[in-house]
Amino acid sequence: MRLVTPVVALVLVLALPKHSVSEDDWWRLKADDSRFDFASFQDNIDVLKWHLEKFGDFTELLANSSDLGHRFLDFGNISDDQLVIIKVKGKDLKQFTQNLAWDQQHIGIANLMIAIRGYGLISQVQILKLKLENLRLKKSSQDEIQKAQASLNDLQKQLDEFLSKGQWVD
Repeated sequence: MRLVTPVVALVLVLALPKHSVSEDDWWRLKADDSRFDFASFQDNIDVLKWHLEKFGDFTELLANSSDLGHRFLDFGNISDDQLVIIKVKGKDLKQFTQNLAWDQQHIGIANLMIAIRGYGLISQVQILKLKLENLRLKKSSQDEIQKAQASLNDLQKQLDEFLSKGQWVD
């Protein structure tokens, strides 16, 4: 693996946004991060769906290229010492370079899942806050309000823990 050249490092430094935050703060997750907004959520779902469809296409290619055919997918009927032969032409593999590349599988998809999880947690907190406000406006019982507040507190704790981890892979 090649190390980052000084020219690439300089380009990366110049391309970084001009924020006066410490390096520790740079990767910290924030609830108002645009990666957690609804438009990003929709885009992430579409990209994840595309990756899953491509993985299905790849599995189909392997099954069609295997000496076992679709029995290749029935792992319970393959013995531990059985040799399964799969022959795939390079041109057939190249159609999967965008979604089977190491960086996509270990960085791209991981970040998609973090963003989707973050959107879900932030949305749940916002919904619970609205429900709690609605209970107060309707003058619901104190018990009902306290239960909703306890649920909100628990969920807020989960969100705070999620946001404090600085989980982005890239």
